[in-house]
Amino acid sequence: MARGVAVAAVAMVAMVAVAAGAEAPDGILTLNNPQYAHCFLVRVLDGTGWDNPFMSAHRYQYQPPQWTPGDCPEEYNYFNRNVTLAPGVELTVLGVNNATATDAEAAAAAYAAVARAGKALRGGV
Repeated sequence: MARGVAVAAVAMVAMVAVAAGAEAPDGILTLNNPQYAHCFLVRVLDGTGWDNPFMSAHRYQYQPPQWTPGDCPEEYNYFNRNVTLAPGVELTVLGVNNATATDAEAAAAAYAAVARAGKALRGGV
């Protein structure tokens, strides 16, 4: 499954237009496009930046303006998944969670009502 996620992430990156002259990563690159519901973080964990073998081979895919240095904006507040793309390189996907306590309480109340109705249909069992 993790391989499928990594392949999908690389496919997403392959759709990104290439721009020349990107600066070396400072450790974190971000793909943040308002048309997407997710923000993608690529982290070079071993401190090698573009010298990392994966980043060196895929440098053309991680270019501005789509990929920029730094973290995702604050509205991406929900952890979705974490994948190792290559040794020393990690992809983290964050989403936007707009649910509130009221939403959770409403969902719990609806679930409880369905459970009570099911129990009544079974004769209280």
